Amino acid sequence: MINEKEMAMENSTATTIREDVVALLESKNMSAAALAGATGLGKTAVSLWISEKYSGDNAKIESAMVSWMVAEEYRERNAIGKFPVVETDTVLRIADLAMICRTERKMGVGIGDSGLGKTTAAKKYRHDNIGTLLIEVDMGYTARVLLKVLSEELGLSTKGTAHDLFEGCRKRLEGSGRLIIVDEAEHLPLGALETLRRLHDKADIGVLLIGMPRLLANLRGNKGEFAQLYNRSMMAQKMNVLNIDDSVRIVSSVLSVDTDTHLAFLEYSKGNARRLEMLVRSSRKVADVNGCAVNREVIRTAAEMLL
Repeated sequence: MINEKEMAMENSTATTIREDVVALLESKNMSAAALAGATGLGKTAVSLWISEKYSGDNAKIESAMVSWMVAEEYRERNAIGKFPVVETDTVLRIADLAMICRTERKMGVGIGDSGLGKTTAAKKYRHDNIGTLLIEVDMGYTARVLLKVLSEELGLSTKGTAHDLFEGCRKRLEGSGRLIIVDEAEHLPLGALETLRRLHDKADIGVLLIGMPRLLANLRGNKGEFAQLYNRSMMAQKMNVLNIDDSVRIVSSVLSVDTDTHLAFLEYSKGNARRLEMLVRSSRKVADVNGCAVNREVIRTAAEMLL
């Protein structure tokens, strides 16, 4: 356990601690500057301590180094790493919708609540289908920002007027049969949405907008003012929460558990993929601290730790 490891390290000589730190830095390809940031110590102090030239409070630095090594040892022992992408209902729905938009050169909309794996699904489709353009929107996007990002993705100049940027993108995309996927499209203002509509019309390409449920309301407009845009977005799919098969696929990709434990993961994650991954990680930590296997009680305890 951690306490035993820490006690052993604290009983080590200063030379042994220094040697262990240097070895760990080399294994992680980590610099002394990065170590200083991880321990909260000064860069100069850390560098001098490693080279055995530090004349300050060595005991303080040794204590910080021991704590850092303990934390790193615990992190590595309990790390799950990045979850592999599995074919959940959301991944399959986004893939089907994207393929239709691309092959039939349509505009489509995929909506769903936060944490259902929409972004993961979009990235997977882009990875699996060369030529797909994926734009991840944030709150600061305008029509011009959208065109600059798209121009950069297409290897075009990002200078000039909005008209210049649009024409450059149109010419590059026309007849290409490519697909533009826009993630978190609910953040786009009307001008940016209209720009995508015009690209769709003039370049004859597919466009898929992915976002939260309010995206559909944005496309409708309060008074039907976006009718021209909304009429082109007739293909729509709503993403559902995880079902038991989805949950089992995700959990089984990193853990081997029994049926009741799988059911507990689905229950306490509330069918949310992001929460499920956090729950798996937290459950592993709780189980390790208590020296037991991941089970329903462990998952309940881990769920109480999550917001």
